Amino acid sequence: MPRDGQGGEPDEERDDDERKRRRSLMALLLVAGLVALSFYVGHVLRRSSQLEDCEMQGRTNCAPVSGDAR
Repeated sequence: MPRDGQGGEPDEERDDDERKRRRSLMALLLVAGLVALSFYVGHVLRRSSQLEDCEMQGRTNCAPVSGDAR
């Protein structure tokens, strides 16, 4: 019988704590990934919206300037 009165083995408690930490870390990484994905999708949708707004105004030079135009 364990001395701490918990009823479980110390090694089992450490394993449970490790599993809980691992699950918490995985959940945190998942949430961080979803936040990053949300920012990316928002950025893409904003660029698309700006391009559509430009085209709806009847302009012909809506494409963003990329790199050197020599």
